[in-house]
Amino acid sequence: MRPQRPPHSLSLPSLPWCPPLFLDFPSATIYVAAFFILKSPHVGQLSFDTRSLSIHQALSPITLSPLPFSLSSSPDPIKGTQLSISLPDDDVLNSFFIVFSTFPSSSALQWLSPPQTFNRKTPFCLYPMPVSTRLYIFQGPSELMPPGNLYFI
Repeated sequence: MRPQRPPHSLSLPSLPWCPPLFLDFPSATIYVAAFFILKSPHVGQLSFDTRSLSIHQALSPITLSPLPFSLSSSPDPIKGTQLSISLPDDDVLNSFFIVFSTFPSSSALQWLSPPQTFNRKTPFCLYPMPVSTRLYIFQGPSELMPPGNLYFI
């Protein structure tokens, strides 16, 4: 039986991930290298929802060679911009990397300068969303957000 897509998503909900993050406070940007592991090997195209992200690369974890990817030209107001990654036909993969970053204008991130913080010495990045969403983005899937979504609104 083929997995079903959630009604408000372009992706399949069976893609758990846990990205390492680098917060660049001077540029108000988060850089992420997300490692995706599929439940079973896959050949062909995979789709993800994205919003306010710059996709830099999709890579094979075996050879670190680039995988072809594209972003839809017109974003859907609910689902966002579709990211399509093509997994090679000659090599069945069950994992891959996506390297991406946020934009300083991402409305879901609030960048506080040192004078705005408690100790007035160090900057802070605030993600004022429900805890379940934060856990999804920074630690893995949650019940409230399909695991194929890459959102920084």
